[in-house]
Amino acid sequence: MKLTEIRPGLFLNFDQIVSVRVLPQPEGATYAILQLSNGDKQNITRDEFAAIADEAPRLNARS
Repeated sequence: MKLTEIRPGLFLNFDQIVSVRVLPQPEGATYAILQLSNGDKQNITRDEFAAIADEAPRLNARS
């Protein structure tokens, strides 16, 4: 099992991710919401998204 630390103390196994929902308008620091296999939801920032996706997040199409 490979764990990735996306913030201090939060390790994620990619097999746990069921879905990722990128918010149309960022709410504060929250860029996206991860739905995990155990039913939990985890709010993530743009930087955490980049660490998971291994690429920079796209800019919002709507301004």
